[in-house]
Amino acid sequence: MLSVKYKPYPKMKNSGIEWIGEIPEEWKVTKLGYFVNSTQLGTNVVADSDSKSGIFLLKMGNMQFGSFNLNKVEHVNPNEVENFQSLVLKKGDFLFNTRNSADLVGKCGVWTETNLYGIFNNNILRIYFDNRLEPLFVSYFLNSSIGYTLLRQKINQTTNVGAIYYKDLSNVMLFLPLLEEQKQIVEFLDKKTVKIDSKIQKNQKLVTLLQEKRQATINHAVTKGLDPNVPMKDSGIEWIGEIPEFWEQVKLKHISQIRGRVGWKGYTVEDLVDDGALVIGAKHIQDFHLDLSDAEHLSWSKYYESPEIMVKVNDLLLVQRGSLGKAVLIDKDFGPMTINPSMILITKFNEEPKFLWYQFQSNLIQNVVESIKQATAVPMISQENVKEFRLLLPIKSEQQQISDFLDKQTAKIDSLISITQIQIEKLQEFRQSLISAAVTGKIDVRTNHEEVN
Repeated sequence: MLSVKYKPYPKMKNSGIEWIGEIPEEWKVTKLGYFVNSTQLGTNVVADSDSKSGIFLLKMGNMQFGSFNLNKVEHVNPNEVENFQSLVLKKGDFLFNTRNSADLVGKCGVWTETNLYGIFNNNILRIYFDNRLEPLFVSYFLNSSIGYTLLRQKINQTTNVGAIYYKDLSNVMLFLPLLEEQKQIVEFLDKKTVKIDSKIQKNQKLVTLLQEKRQATINHAVTKGLDPNVPMKDSGIEWIGEIPEFWEQVKLKHISQIRGRVGWKGYTVEDLVDDGALVIGAKHIQDFHLDLSDAEHLSWSKYYESPEIMVKVNDLLLVQRGSLGKAVLIDKDFGPMTINPSMILITKFNEEPKFLWYQFQSNLIQNVVESIKQATAVPMISQENVKEFRLLLPIKSEQQQISDFLDKQTAKIDSLISITQIQIEKLQEFRQSLISAAVTGKIDVRTNHEEVN
């Protein structure tokens, strides 16, 4: 959706593809392969984990749509550098990712770095175009929604891995103006996308700041309380410092029952049915909230087999495998519900349920989870680990006050986060629609220089 009006080309013609519609009369409907002089596939050399500098190895994980992520790069053994001189990256190289997960294959971009010395691996294809084609125009085209759809039609997919071979890539359709106009379109899109990206980055930083504020608000409320004048005492936990004098430190095992689905209580995919009890796993816990958009159901026979892990209102569910430490409070009746083997059920406690849920979101518990994660070869939290979680507990009425306060504060912050994320999505949609419109001739950018609203 374009929020800025641009003039159309004066004369249009049918593109020959119904879902694309018309293109400018002077543009050609052609194929990518007609403009390729040569191609070069990268090396199958394995990165050296001990090498931290020297020549870096560009891999498919570094490829993005129209750009490159160089925050994490691997390096080749310096002794092997001389064997790869023909693969050294040069400014202006067009690089195409031939293999990746099926939804990411086809990422491509033009290399613009001049001070980085690197080569590329054999999932990446370097393409040399003739002088009728501007590489940056091709990058914009293939990374547009139109180009992406055309590439989808050429993917050879095996399970979750997709690949595009050159013979298929060469047959991808292009809608092509003359070289000078290609450069004008690139100049226009460079200018506009930089401005849009700047707005997106500012909003992304705002989301990060709001998320940090949310976490800090929870951390303070569940370790210091709401009264700044209350007498304090040493918590014995260095990073927390003092806590209110009359708060208690209590291990979770002393105030609740902790259970899981283990051993013979497990089940197979044959036990998952269309009509049965809800069964909750790690994928259903998103940002400490329950997400049933991809709900699963367990057969009634398996559900009734384990009454001790039937989930009730005000129970806490904790992820023990996967997104470790994420917890959700079951705050309403969803009907018959149980847990899968990736979850731990925390039940039968006399404390304010929502206060405990906020403590699980705080660094009080999440720091413990992180230390367990780093200490184990296989990331998981055992029931024994969870039993030893140490909570900070005021009297129940104060727990309720803190929960009510955090409900209001987090709701305000979550609303701002949601509004900002919607703005980001709209900017991303605008960016994509602008690129698609420009590279298919839906707007004439030769004389249009409006600013992005």
